[in-house]
Amino acid sequence: MINKPPLLSTYLFVKKNRFRKKGKIYKQAIGVMIDPVITIYLVLIGSYAIISSCFILGDFINDHHDNFIFIEAQAASRFWLILTILPLRYMLQSFSNPGVIFSSSEYQLGMLPFAKEKIWLVSVVEKWLKQTFIYLVIGSIVVLVTPISSTLVFTYISLLLTMNIIMTIPQWKLFQMRFFPKIGWIGVVLVINFIGVLTVSPVAGLAMVGILLIINLHLFRTLFQHVHWGRVMEVSDYQIWNMPLIGRASKVKFKRQKKYSVFQNTAAKKKPFNYTEKAIQHRLWKNYLGKNTELIVPIMFALFLMLAILPFVNEWAPYLGIAIAIHVYTSVAASFYMDRFRADVISVLPWDLPRYKQSFLKWTIYGGLILLIPICIFLGMTSPIWSLVQLVYFCSIFLYVYHVRINKSMTLLAKKSISFAVYEWTGYLMLVLVFFSGMYPAITLSFIFVLLLLKKIKMFHF
Repeated sequence: MINKPPLLSTYLFVKKNRFRKKGKIYKQAIGVMIDPVITIYLVLIGSYAIISSCFILGDFINDHHDNFIFIEAQAASRFWLILTILPLRYMLQSFSNPGVIFSSSEYQLGMLPFAKEKIWLVSVVEKWLKQTFIYLVIGSIVVLVTPISSTLVFTYISLLLTMNIIMTIPQWKLFQMRFFPKIGWIGVVLVINFIGVLTVSPVAGLAMVGILLIINLHLFRTLFQHVHWGRVMEVSDYQIWNMPLIGRASKVKFKRQKKYSVFQNTAAKKKPFNYTEKAIQHRLWKNYLGKNTELIVPIMFALFLMLAILPFVNEWAPYLGIAIAIHVYTSVAASFYMDRFRADVISVLPWDLPRYKQSFLKWTIYGGLILLIPICIFLGMTSPIWSLVQLVYFCSIFLYVYHVRINKSMTLLAKKSISFAVYEWTGYLMLVLVFFSGMYPAITLSFIFVLLLLKKIKMFHF
């Protein structure tokens, strides 16, 4: 009878050999990039820079002593607000990161006489220990070199470590979920954050911790049900072997092989596919956007956060935010439209640009609906009489600018020389008027003129 080796020693054996392999690769890269003579000079220059920076840092801290005291006061007074915001970080990461490293090596261990559940648990404990060490080192440095009190620093370290622990399971389960349920849970957390901002009390923070603890207890029983191991391994392998220094040395950027998209587990994937031109284009856009969620989600979150925060700045700031959001969102949409025809099988197929534009519009509107949430809340709270007209005005300007930029992209793809300067400057003028519509609501009545221009630009032929 063969005795089974203990899991921990086997796991450490895999980690040790992985570390050795990466060390050899780094050694080869450094040998290619730096020769011994340059290394000596770099060591001397680096030592001088470290010694000089110590004196510079001391002078900087003395000169900005009052700023550090102000930061300490703000951090102490906004502790509960930060507590309610922190879960959003892990929820947004769940679009592209399961929160636990479980690579193909760990999966192979699971095919040996080791349970995946135990391997996963060992990986989680390793993650927590690493984060504890990193936070303690950073916290100790902050306490030593700044006048911020050690009590506050280690309070925040405790908060970060606690959030890392209680958000591990929710992030793992969110990673396995479909796209729209994730958005729904993020919406719930945003509502709790909104309540926390309004009340400025520990109630929202305590409620957040209580809800997270209950969710952990509920999800623990189904932790390994419906796990998409292929996608988990794909992300984990990329995180382990993505070495920027090697990419710089070889001048080859390491790219993640995206075999799975965020829409991979949707119910529609399991239905019989209808081979029509419309359905094919819809599926192509779905797969493409799903593989680019790492770029899309941060942009959408930044725009959403901007639109949600600006109403608290002053009464004119939200209109500036709406103009910026329309400009950024349509520019990003046009960029993705252009890039779509340089990726995958589309790059070698004949294109029907107007039809692709029509199918892409639906996906653009889906994203626009998310940004409409804070806009509708703001309009409903400030100007209920003009709110509907303003909403139509903003939507019509968005559609106009979108069609202008997509049409310009289509002309570039079709290699035709058509000038869009007049249309573009008209779009910029409309964005300026969006800002002034807050001061002069009567401007929004010009939506009729915008709709006429929109009809003209939509009928543009190539």
